[in-house]
Amino acid sequence: MAADYLRLFSIMRKVALVALGTAAIAGCSAVTDNPSNQNSSVTLVTPTITMATPTVTTKIPTSNKSTEPPIPTKVSADLGDAPDGNPAGYANTRIIGRFPTRLKTRSSNKPGAHIYTPGADRLGPSVTTEPSADDSANPDTAPNLVNLASADDGVRGLTLTLDGIPASAVIDLTVSLDPSAPVGDRFVNILIDMNLDGRWGPSAGVAPEWAIRNFPVKVDPGATKQIQTDKFPIGSATQLPDGAWMRVLLTRSRIEGNQWDGGGRWPFGEVEDYRIVLPRLSGNTDSQEPMPLVATICPSVITVPSDVLVARATCGLINLGGDGLSRLSLIRASGKMRITPERTENILLRGGSTREIPLAIVSHQRATEWRYRSGQQIPSKITKGTVVIGLQPVDHVLAVTPAAADQPMFRGDASNDYFSISEAHVVKGFPFGDIRRIASGNATLTTTHLEALRSSSFAVAPTNPIDRSERYAAFLVDLDDPIPLDNQQLGIQISVAIQANSDPTDNWTARVAEFDIFQNTDTWFEIHYRPNTNPSWRLQKRTSATPLTVMPTGALAFISKNHVLLLVPAIEIKRPITDLQYRATTFIHESGDPLGNTGPSMTDVSPELDQSLATFATAPPAAG
Repeated sequence: MAADYLRLFSIMRKVALVALGTAAIAGCSAVTDNPSNQNSSVTLVTPTITMATPTVTTKIPTSNKSTEPPIPTKVSADLGDAPDGNPAGYANTRIIGRFPTRLKTRSSNKPGAHIYTPGADRLGPSVTTEPSADDSANPDTAPNLVNLASADDGVRGLTLTLDGIPASAVIDLTVSLDPSAPVGDRFVNILIDMNLDGRWGPSAGVAPEWAIRNFPVKVDPGATKQIQTDKFPIGSATQLPDGAWMRVLLTRSRIEGNQWDGGGRWPFGEVEDYRIVLPRLSGNTDSQEPMPLVATICPSVITVPSDVLVARATCGLINLGGDGLSRLSLIRASGKMRITPERTENILLRGGSTREIPLAIVSHQRATEWRYRSGQQIPSKITKGTVVIGLQPVDHVLAVTPAAADQPMFRGDASNDYFSISEAHVVKGFPFGDIRRIASGNATLTTTHLEALRSSSFAVAPTNPIDRSERYAAFLVDLDDPIPLDNQQLGIQISVAIQANSDPTDNWTARVAEFDIFQNTDTWFEIHYRPNTNPSWRLQKRTSATPLTVMPTGALAFISKNHVLLLVPAIEIKRPITDLQYRATTFIHESGDPLGNTGPSMTDVSPELDQSLATFATAPPAAG
């Protein structure tokens, strides 16, 4: 309407007709609130002017909206503080801030953000007015473009939660209304320069810079209310926006559209700008040493297939702050499923770096929950227009679930069923020699996952090692008591005897009457402990064809309290793994030699010698 009217005015000037009066011209703003005291419509009508030559009749249509005053060079308004043509102040950069703050800004096609009748609706308890963003004689004693506005008091804190990538945050605000303010929703909009490029707007690879969009706030006239925004993503996958400029806007109307660069003018509300910084090691916000802020990212649920005894997973450590040390600790909350490592040692993480922590999961028929904690408690601080990010620690739950709980892979074994080979009857023995259950299953483990097992368990290497693949047949033997790793009076042997091939003619036959624990098997993986040898613990492979020869193997064994885990490379088994049959055995000898023929001894087997061998990855009911 204004443009048409101006064109008509120009024509009439050219023909030397009567000059028209000046009409109010609407300002350029994408969003405008309607003041409560300006509800009536205004009709602007150009009088009809008739001349002999020519005759021109002009009428301006009725408008149902109130017009805004034109944007003057200087106003008495509330403006922001963010740099507009000034250095952004970002560390180790020369980036110029292009935030629309000046009234006549070049940073937006809208005017610099301002409230032209401030006071009734406020962020925090107070608001000040300025004639311009860069006037040294501002009423609040400081020009805006230096971030010192004393009335920027609406933000109470910005709290970070390291619960995902990117991290998430919430902002706490205070909103106040005068008693004369009308009833109705207010709206909060927040911009953060996530990519630190000196502008607010679209940005690739980081969280949206329009972090909070039209967040509704309900406050009664004359009241003050503390609110918290919805959770929003902040920063990128490897970095938080340290030092970023943030604009917080309170209005009576929504901001329309999908993009907002921070510019515009509104009759009521408040504009506040802040710099947000990471907590500093020194506590000084001007320090260049941000505190390490490490997010721990683990899967929420891990499902272990029913035929897998040892599964693998990964947790990630991502340092979104400065250089520093971190660690991962897992604490069992419920269930029996084991995860290794339960705790890592201190790890140095550079700012912006990541570290993958491999996890090896030893399965169980019962679902298990583990807990871990990311971060630490750091309170938010507001100082000189700066928000120091606070950090909220969060407990996370990692649920480990067996895929088929109705098909357990564990075979229970009777308690106190051990016996002596030499005496052929049950003797008083040692609880760590009493097998309580066995299990078998597949395992595909990389070198890093093997290292994870090694870091949290006692590892026994083969005496004649060879290279191994990543695919294993895994066997678990659980005993009634933790195994002593250094006992000078005992010899210990824990074995898994298997039928590694499908030829029954090479099976071992009983040599010690019916009590021979290796009978009906052809390959034996033995974990030996002899107190007077070096090393005292060793893993060896023998076969029925050459029982006195230690064969080369890529097998590994791990001992953790009462658990013994044996990993046999699948390539060493000469039949389909699903057809594999096996027996677990223990042998304890008081002379120190597990193969000794004299002195007290005890042994236990599972399955029993008069039962069929256990089938790989299945758990038939135990007898007795």
